[in-house]
Amino acid sequence: MHFRVVFLMMSFGLVGCATLHPRAQADAAKIDFFGEAGEVEEANAKYREAVKAALEKLEEPSELAGLSKKVTVLEKTLPEGVEVSNDVIKTAPDSGLTVIGTIQMSPNVAVAFGFPDYSSTVRKVACYPQAPLIWVTLGVWAIFVPTSYPCWGKSITPAEGYGLLRAHAEAAGANLVILRNVSKTEDSFGTAAGYLLRGVVKEKAKPAPASAETLQHKAPIAQR
Repeated sequence: MHFRVVFLMMSFGLVGCATLHPRAQADAAKIDFFGEAGEVEEANAKYREAVKAALEKLEEPSELAGLSKKVTVLEKTLPEGVEVSNDVIKTAPDSGLTVIGTIQMSPNVAVAFGFPDYSSTVRKVACYPQAPLIWVTLGVWAIFVPTSYPCWGKSITPAEGYGLLRAHAEAAGANLVILRNVSKTEDSFGTAAGYLLRGVVKEKAKPAPASAETLQHKAPIAQR
């Protein structure tokens, strides 16, 4: 019976790891806005609505790579007029930049024991009924039953990850992201954390402090 099901899944192209619909990444980032309490709540509400609307328009994860190209992402460099000292990021009055908050992003990945928003409707039909079986068998189904294998997801690519990062930043009202750390490989994007700024980004940039610790804001970035 299992062989028939596996053959059926393969006939529908359900081979390899699963991918999520882009809208499933709407909650992949945690943004801490700076400002008064009321302003922060309003900014967060607008950001959530904006990022959901932007990602809802897409169909495939590959489309993430082309998002929000007007947002600049800097790694290991600081734009002119920006200083990081004693765990505090500062902008000079003539820098044309304002720090609006911090961001921490960890893209979501499909897991077979839940009901993830797969990009493929066929995969939802094949995988959703198996989730309860994984629960009642305490995970044994996911290990020994081949039909569950295509229900597990893979990480998004670096290009998709940076696009998603830019999309979250733009939805928050930023046009510059200064990363303090990022985790990635050639094929996958892990996590990223940094600062969100808004204003005119000058072309000249200088090397950031060598220690990653010096790029941490005094207020710790909240974990999701």
